[in-house]
Amino acid sequence: MLTFCFLFNGAREIQAQTWITQGQTWEYYVEWFGAPKLMYKYVYTDDTLFHGHLCQRIKRYQREIDNLPVVGPEVQIEQVF
Repeated sequence: MLTFCFLFNGAREIQAQTWITQGQTWEYYVEWFGAPKLMYKYVYTDDTLFHGHLCQRIKRYQREIDNLPVVGPEVQIEQVF
């Protein structure tokens, strides 16, 4: 029982949110029938207050890559917090 109490107390201390490094970028590709069609890019730009909560501002970009080697322009389509 004592071991369970120690484990339970330790579990309460675990942080649910891990902050990433500013400027971090992720890219995801959407494929249709095995050929790349779209590229989504997410960029963590800065921290901000959103409805009274400290949040990360992440901008989402999209680029069409359907007709390789010509690719479309990278366009910001939304921000997420």
